[in-house]
Amino acid sequence: MTYKLVAGASLLALGAAVQAASAQESAPALQDVIIVTGSRYDTATQTGIAPDASPLDGADITRLAARTPGGARLSNGELSGQMAYRGLAGERLNLRVDGQRFASGGPNLMDPVFHYAPAPLVSAVIIDRGVSPVSEGPGLAGGADAVFKRQDFADGPDADFGYDLTASARSVNDGLSVGGMAGASTDRWRFNLLGAYEDASDTDYGDGTIGGSSFQRSVYGLSAGAKLGIGEVGLDLRRHEADPSGNPPFPMDIQYVDTDFAKLSYKADLDGVTVNASVNYTDVDHLMDNFSLRPSPAPMQTRATFTEATTRGAELSASFDWQGGELEVGTDTARAEHDAIITNPNMAAFFVTPFPDVTIDRTGAFAQWTGTIGPVESELGVRADWHDHDAGDASLAAMLPPPAQMLAAAFNASGRSRRTLPWMRSRASGRRSATACPGAQRLPASRPCRATSSALAGCPSAPAAASPTATSMSAISGSIRRRR
Repeated sequence: MTYKLVAGASLLALGAAVQAASAQESAPALQDVIIVTGSRYDTATQTGIAPDASPLDGADITRLAARTPGGARLSNGELSGQMAYRGLAGERLNLRVDGQRFASGGPNLMDPVFHYAPAPLVSAVIIDRGVSPVSEGPGLAGGADAVFKRQDFADGPDADFGYDLTASARSVNDGLSVGGMAGASTDRWRFNLLGAYEDASDTDYGDGTIGGSSFQRSVYGLSAGAKLGIGEVGLDLRRHEADPSGNPPFPMDIQYVDTDFAKLSYKADLDGVTVNASVNYTDVDHLMDNFSLRPSPAPMQTRATFTEATTRGAELSASFDWQGGELEVGTDTARAEHDAIITNPNMAAFFVTPFPDVTIDRTGAFAQWTGTIGPVESELGVRADWHDHDAGDASLAAMLPPPAQMLAAAFNASGRSRRTLPWMRSRASGRRSATACPGAQRLPASRPCRATSSALAGCPSAPAAASPTATSMSAISGSIRRRR
């Protein structure tokens, strides 16, 4: 059974309608994406949706992305769900959070990309239908971007205040989720604060309780921008803190994931050429163990693993009119640094370094043309990426047996620095028109498909989410918003 706050429902419906109109008015030609509203219980189209088909029956935003045709969710914990799309998952997808790419802190993706996108902060999840545009970065095929709520620039010099807040609760795990953004802007500057807090105990189901499925997460930060004589500059800062959170499918659970995000962007129009540039930084500190949220193993088998991941990246592109369309050329680069150490809290002398000072460098270049060829709106692109990687010396405790010592020695004696040949990827697509989803309104190719949660739940190609808690879960949700 699902309950809705009446006031929140009416405001959310109005907000969804405004967002849909705005997206269609500003969409570029052949924007090959599905835009899925990230607000909980989008009542603009919720009529007729059953609770067991609701995309957001949990905290993870991948539950929403899984409602798109071809999408799925790999359930590795309430905060560790991985998005799968058309049979691909993990590093094979080009996944971003608010346009930023970064390396996971967990070697086994205990903190996948969308772990860092709490639903109360997400305005939309934009999913590439086929191969991602080459301008969006590397990836085998497909991709998605969780776009955060933001206070946009106003139309005039007077300050305009806005907010977008969401709160929800679930009885299945005594879960609570609150968050959103609030800020102000003029036509020259913008500023908003954002924050979210989520907490839940172990999940109940028909036959009992799923042990070690509780979670806790908080995110806070700011977004600011200014239009200056030299162009438009933007700054985004966030702090992400995930406290003890269960991962029943894994041999370990999250104890903490503390992460800092920073991004500085620049945009300018120079005599018909639009220049975009940005630099970004992400730093992840992560601890997982096998005894805090589950029955403790024998003292010799107790483990606690500390991992770190730091990503530094930069992007530069220029776009201009060419041959009846728009040509964008650019380059991007990133360096990811990983380190990990496995310990036993009961034995101070025990340690293993399975990822010793690993460094991965990537530099890419691309060219992408978007325009009309005859009656077909087309996007053509090519991309090349160069990869370098290096690793330090592995080390381990002297008490470990000879086979482990020999394995470490063989690793240290091997060549651990390598440069790969350019990895090429091309993209070519074209169409006369695009369909939102089966049964949805047919839109011209120049308009994106805005599919709300309940609309997608009604698509025959979107499999129903079989939630083990659907028969016993009740939820209450509400949103209030006033933003540009």
